[in-house]
Amino acid sequence: MAPASLDFGPGLNIITGPTDTGKSWVFECIAFLLGSSNKPREIAQSKGYTEAYLELLAFPTMQYTLKRKFEDTDTLLFRGAYQAISELKSTLLKQKEPSKKHPHTISSFLLQLCGFGEATHLPKNEEGITEKFSFHTLRPLLLADEVGIIEKNSPLTVKGFANSTKAASLFNLLLTGIGAAEPVKKLKKEVVSAGRNGELKMISTLIKRLEDELAALLELESADVENEIGQTNIRLNRALSMLNTLDSERRTLLNRASDIETKALTLSEIRIRFDTLKEHYYSDVQRLEFISEGLFLFDDLHYIACPFCATPLGSDHRRAVCERDSLSNELVQQACQQEAANIRRQLSELELALGNISTQQEELSTESNTISAQYQEIDNRIAQGIVPEIESLRYQLSSFAEKRTQAFERELLVRRLEQFRDLEDSLSITSGEKATKLDRSLAPMAIASFCQQVEYLLTEWKIEFSPPITFDQSPKVLDIVLGGEPRTNSGKGTRAITYSAFLLGLLMHCKVSQIPHSNCIVLDSPLTTRQNPEQTTDDKLLPQEVQASVLRIIAEVFSNEQVIVIENKIPHFESKAPVHYNIFTKNPNNGRYGFFPYLQ
Repeated sequence: MAPASLDFGPGLNIITGPTDTGKSWVFECIAFLLGSSNKPREIAQSKGYTEAYLELLAFPTMQYTLKRKFEDTDTLLFRGAYQAISELKSTLLKQKEPSKKHPHTISSFLLQLCGFGEATHLPKNEEGITEKFSFHTLRPLLLADEVGIIEKNSPLTVKGFANSTKAASLFNLLLTGIGAAEPVKKLKKEVVSAGRNGELKMISTLIKRLEDELAALLELESADVENEIGQTNIRLNRALSMLNTLDSERRTLLNRASDIETKALTLSEIRIRFDTLKEHYYSDVQRLEFISEGLFLFDDLHYIACPFCATPLGSDHRRAVCERDSLSNELVQQACQQEAANIRRQLSELELALGNISTQQEELSTESNTISAQYQEIDNRIAQGIVPEIESLRYQLSSFAEKRTQAFERELLVRRLEQFRDLEDSLSITSGEKATKLDRSLAPMAIASFCQQVEYLLTEWKIEFSPPITFDQSPKVLDIVLGGEPRTNSGKGTRAITYSAFLLGLLMHCKVSQIPHSNCIVLDSPLTTRQNPEQTTDDKLLPQEVQASVLRIIAEVFSNEQVIVIENKIPHFESKAPVHYNIFTKNPNNGRYGFFPYLQ
């Protein structure tokens, strides 16, 4: 079978084409290679293909290739590019539980690649019992298929990937970068197995330990840190916007300077040729004048002896022998004078043209000097003002990220301390009362930061909505709210684009907060959702200009990450950042037919 492959690059990647060209099958392959238990559907074009490969680029010098047969549950890992795997050793990555012989899983590998530690745990129920964080739980926030993207579910609970407690814990992990503490699980076992006095003593010990940890942390308020981060982000976005504007102006000046240089070279070449022609004209006039003056001198010559008969050359002899030459001399003289007049007229026109060239050269020189000064001014503003400001703001954000982590740790410690104190009080009063339930409330400032990113995207995309964007933490919701209206109450088109904003806004939040993330999002049909005969007005397609804005902003905002968009059709749009296209035509005589090679 001929290989079927696609190449992706950093930034926005678009896969577009008619239905039945294998677009969604590409999505299913990516999910399958990232640990999904669902293998790609069997379609007519896929017959004969038995395995799939996915090449990952973690850093410029770190390449990995995943190989998985469609009938296998486990995956092979090659530490190198796809082209070199025949020379590389493979490591087996188990789908579920590791073994002594094969201690690695696809989940642990992908989580480490994203930047999550192996010891990260998430609470799985209200009693605080924890389980190890799995990439299986994270995958729905990275890959949105064409069905899930329009369902009336939160991206955190789509397809039942996680219960509400686990979903809230996962979301909190991505908001704060802090996972649950494993000792909550150990505490549960110890409390159950110990007597009442032992329980109180252990809880008191833990409370004292938490109080010591809390005292060691700086007294940072999340609200203050988030406010500083928000203000710094605003200044950074303004600086980046100014940098893009100045860079665009600088490129415009460079293009104009190049045009001026080309025109100046052309004028210089024309001037050289005109100067040469001018010299020829002057030379021709001088020759004609010399001939005309020479004829007068010839007529004034004295008579001498005839060289043939030795008789004096008198007037009779001259008339008899040279009358024809005298007449010819007069005609030559007239012709010379006429030709000289014509050349002088052409010379005058040539002088006028040379004057125009000189004027144009002076104007181009003046404009070139002006452009050079403007370019230097912009270059100085960028080098001495904008770039140092951006570097300073990014450094501030990196320092704020550490403060934010400390502030979140402090909040979590305070809440955990309150839990144990409540548990201590309840055990002191009665031994029959159940253990305190897990506090599932999310970090408020992190929630506010996330909502700001989502609101920024929807605004830049020109999506009609009523601000502000908030977040409903109710166990049955766990989703953003658009101006007081639940996101899931909207039509399919709005649900799809806001679902996309949720995933991309979370990526933006992780990016600015320096929290681990895959830095890759795959969206299947975020712009043109699947239609049905009972389509309502709420299900109408996004306008072409809105679709163009969505794609342009994704390309420019996520130029250092990777976003793969799969669509049947896309509008024309222009972006300052590169866009990578994979266009399927379903036409064997025009471009690429589909993902699979065309067969007669």
